Amino acid sequence: MEPNYNEEFEKQILLKAKSKARWNTIIVIFSILLLFLPISYLSTVIFYSVNNKANDHILAIETVYTLTDPSLRIDDNKVKNAFTPLLGLNIKAPLLKRYGSKIYEVGEYSSSMGFGKAFIQYNRMNIPRSKGISFPYELVLNEVEKDSDKQWDSLERLPKGTIVEAFFLLDQSYSPKRIHRLFANKTINVLWNAVDTGIESKMLDSEGAQATLIGFPTENRAPENSTFRETNSAEELFKEQLTFLKNHQEMVDNITGQQSIAAGERLSYIKKNGVKVFGLNVVGPVEEILKNKSNNKIKGIKIEDVGTWEWSEN
Repeated sequence: MEPNYNEEFEKQILLKAKSKARWNTIIVIFSILLLFLPISYLSTVIFYSVNNKANDHILAIETVYTLTDPSLRIDDNKVKNAFTPLLGLNIKAPLLKRYGSKIYEVGEYSSSMGFGKAFIQYNRMNIPRSKGISFPYELVLNEVEKDSDKQWDSLERLPKGTIVEAFFLLDQSYSPKRIHRLFANKTINVLWNAVDTGIESKMLDSEGAQATLIGFPTENRAPENSTFRETNSAEELFKEQLTFLKNHQEMVDNITGQQSIAAGERLSYIKKNGVKVFGLNVVGPVEEILKNKSNNKIKGIKIEDVGTWEWSEN
């Protein structure tokens, strides 16, 4: 039986057609991908540019650190951000820590966002930190007073000249001006002021959520990327920062997770009672910290960090 050349020819044509169709499909998919990536990237840029979402999120991170962590702050001059397709934004920023008049870069904050919300964030620390790397910072005030004697005993065993960072729990709340008078002549630096907002005894907000510590640096300043007004008063800037957190509550809740800033609740209390300070984050040589052991204005102490950094007074 002779071969059917017509049938073979038809098969070859069919195979070539299928091969061409496959290549056409691949080319179409590849073309779609080539178009999708720039369109997706452009959509991301537009998404975070509208209403200044990217800058507001960066500013929220900076402000949360400033008002909730007594010893760390974001270096707002070195914040890096990168847009990714599918409405993604990656943020990295150095974490700074002050000892005396010197500032050290001690770690890095990183977060990855999608659709305007952070789904991964962490701190990478370059130095040991006794309180761990929790964010926001946590402090149980009842334990500060209860364990105070043990903390003083630990300080007495340290070599002279050792630099110590500690939290002083005060006997009552004082105005910032009164705090300045009490510690103006001390050879220690007051770095941060914990503010009384009416919820510190239980550290719970009105809805029963665990609340963060809240306060402001003694040398409070407005970040470069903010519209905060520079004033002569650190506490006035603090109120403006707290107002920003209140106005961006959903964004802040996404950053802080299960812990509550309770910005609105705290602002209402401060407007009624004024800014009063109940605790201080201080740093100095151990022998100078120990001079406050008999200070009746201090009812508790918690050692935050111990190091051998060079001490240089302002």
